Amino acid sequence: MKGILEISLIPIKIDAKSASLSDEIARFFVLLKENKNVNVEIYPTSTVITGELEDIFSALNNAISKFVSGDIPRIVAMMKLDLRIDKEATPKTKYESVKEKINKLGS
Repeated sequence: MKGILEISLIPIKIDAKSASLSDEIARFFVLLKENKNVNVEIYPTSTVITGELEDIFSALNNAISKFVSGDIPRIVAMMKLDLRIDKEATPKTKYESVKEKINKLGS
């Protein structure tokens, strides 16, 4: 079964000298991309993983296992999972569908 998982990750850093999380988010993104069976896209406040459900969770488990370390002993993650069994969906097709409806409404 194919799915789309959106994850917003907040790493909790020890002795952080900066409030920036971009280095850590970039590292998490690279770890997710190691799994070639999923597609990973980054957005301003979340990362989206698409593929077979088993592959999504495997990629997520592997990335989190490698990501959590001495300087990041804790993460907070908010996730949303979108499953479609009636048709194939991707972030792009979902975006285009909404944009099409917005255009029909004249905005």
